[in-house]
Amino acid sequence: MIAAFVKGEYDSERFGSNYKALLGSTKYDRSIIDKPDSTNVDQNRIRHAMLQRIRGYPNRVLFQGFPRKGVTWHSIEFDNDEVGELGTRTGRRGST
Repeated sequence: MIAAFVKGEYDSERFGSNYKALLGSTKYDRSIIDKPDSTNVDQNRIRHAMLQRIRGYPNRVLFQGFPRKGVTWHSIEFDNDEVGELGTRTGRRGST
């Protein structure tokens, strides 16, 4: 989850410069963002530290109240039509 989150924000206008500055202070290049090796403990530690500093992971700022125990993460993809249908189960229609 951490690797996907950092990758999603790395080029963002709002947070990208923060991620780039932190990565620049390490011995690693952007490949640990674009092609993360989840078996590399050091790379995992760096990505964790980045998300912690910039977004408050695991329990501050954006992640305050975020569930941590008993959570299983899944990666799924939606096309634009499916995104528009996400709110239909609750009676609200999503926007695309």
